[in-house]
Parts: sequence; C-alpha cells; structure tokens
Amino acid sequence: MNIPLSLKIERSLHLDEGLLMTLQVYYDIELEKKKEAQSYHPDLSIYRKILFWDTDFDKLDWNTNKRYIINRIFERGNEKEILETIRFYGRDTILSLLDLNNKYAVNLKSNIQKYLNYANKTQISNSNTITKKGIDTINV
Repeated sequence: MNIPLSLKIERSLHLDEGLLMTLQVYYDIELEKKKEAQSYHPDLSIYRKILFWDTDFDKLDWNTNKRYIINRIFERGNEKEILETIRFYGRDTILSLLDLNNKYAVNLKSNIQKYLNYANKTQISNSNTITKKGIDTINV
C-alpha cells in the first residue's frame, strides 16, 4: 500500500491518519521475521521427510514448532536425526520441551536416556522420576 492511497482510504472511512500505513509496517515486519526464521534450521539433509508425514516438511518453522519437532524426533527419529536435533537445540532446551507424559511415546523415554546420557547426570528413582540438576523433576 502506498501513502496517497492510504490517506484516501483513511479519509473515506474516517480513520485516524496514518493508521493503515502503520498496520502495513507491522505486517512487513512480520513478513521479514518469517523470512529470517526460514534460515534458522538444522542440517535438513539429515532428516527423513517421512518423519513429518502429517505436515509440509519444507514449511516447518524450527523455532516456533520446536516442541512438536523435538518430541517427534525423539519418538520416531533414528540416531543421526536425534544427534542433529541435540546439536541444534541443545540439551537444556530439549529436556524442557519433551512431553514425557505421553503414554504412547514408548521410544521417547529410552531415547532420552540413551542420547542425553542420563546415567551420568541424573538419578532415576523407582517411581520412574528423573531429576536433573538445574531442571525441574520430569516424570518418566
């Protein structure tokens, strides 16, 4: 939208002067943020697209949807995919976003123990609870 058109519409609709151009600027800012987010992703050649069968892999927002992505990869991913996810997001982010209460995520629990080295830095009690220094208690 250009300024002369914006002013004409604002006068016709009795809107405050500059309102439409202000909205246009906010819209342009959001578009630019989305473009920047497209370049924020791990090495995509490592991931199998079938892992995200229910969504368009090429349109995944690796920041906004990180909870979904991390849980899917730890439940259904292979070793390379899991290691790349750990490299990209980091251990603390992954631990804070994993959904350990999902009773259908049978591989998730074994994968976090295997790939996040819980034996060295956590205690696994008889009540299936994992406690990690600096992180709240996580039920397994």
